[in-house]
Amino acid sequence: MLLEKQKLVEDIKESEKNVRPAVEAVLEEKKMMGMELRAEVKRLQEEEAERRAKEEAEKMEVVRQIRALESLPVDRTAHFDATTVSDGSRHLLEAMSLAELRERLVMVQNLVKEKEEEKRSEILAEKQAREADLIDRMQTIQKVREIRERDAKDMRRKKLKKEEEHKAMREKIRNEAQLMLQKEVYIYT
Repeated sequence: MLLEKQKLVEDIKESEKNVRPAVEAVLEEKKMMGMELRAEVKRLQEEEAERRAKEEAEKMEVVRQIRALESLPVDRTAHFDATTVSDGSRHLLEAMSLAELRERLVMVQNLVKEKEEEKRSEILAEKQAREADLIDRMQTIQKVREIRERDAKDMRRKKLKKEEEHKAMREKIRNEAQLMLQKEVYIYT
């Protein structure tokens, strides 16, 4: 047992001796990788700076050429035929000249105007129909009111006539009763 422990201790010491060189080797490798990475980044930054400088030089050259073209005199006379189709659109099936486009525009505008007029006519007809319906309803309501008013007047007139007849009947009965009473009083006196 003691021998086993001594052997184990010796193995551990031996492995510790082997670990240190391995760690140093890894550190050296990482150091080398870091240096390589820094060198690669520097190279890429230099390439990017060169590319930007080259693009800037190209832009400056284009600006110089544009300025040179702008300084040249320009022929400002327009040579345009409205009845021809442009060369760039000849391959299209619906290619039209400016004159044809204007004709079509006028046709479409006329069509839109016609549709607007039809819509206006429909709206006006609907409005007139609604107005006629409202007038008809108002006339019906007015007739019903007149009939009810007439019926109410007739009922009042009948009621008043009945009340007058009832009043006249009571008056007649009272007068007859007074006459009879006077006769009786006259008889007794």
